[in-house]
Amino acid sequence: MSMSVDRLLAVMFPVASLTWRSAKKATCVCALVWLLAFAGTLYAYLFSILSCLYFFLPLVVTLVNYSTIIYVLTTKNNHLKTSSDKRSRAVIMAVSVLMEFVVCFAPTNGILFTTVVRLATRRQQ
Repeated sequence: MSMSVDRLLAVMFPVASLTWRSAKKATCVCALVWLLAFAGTLYAYLFSILSCLYFFLPLVVTLVNYSTIIYVLTTKNNHLKTSSDKRSRAVIMAVSVLMEFVVCFAPTNGILFTTVVRLATRRQQ
């Protein structure tokens, strides 16, 4: 998700984002993600909320970001001074990364989520 936000900023605001995107900010974001992941392992009873936070939110953000990147790269823009060959390769890369994210992570997280929901509803009955 963080990488998709970074790529979106680079495509949408190539010059302005140079000051926003730094190694220090990337380190802070990585540390925050690791802290959230660690906190998620401690609170198993909040799994449904955490799965929304850790999978469905990144899924939506990634889908929106890559869809926007693909849209910007496929439309004619004056501020993007790249050849059509480079643009088409970037679009193919964006589509493949997006498909890889959905194909690799959605099935396992969906199965895990439904399993936990089933277990939680059995306990309540």
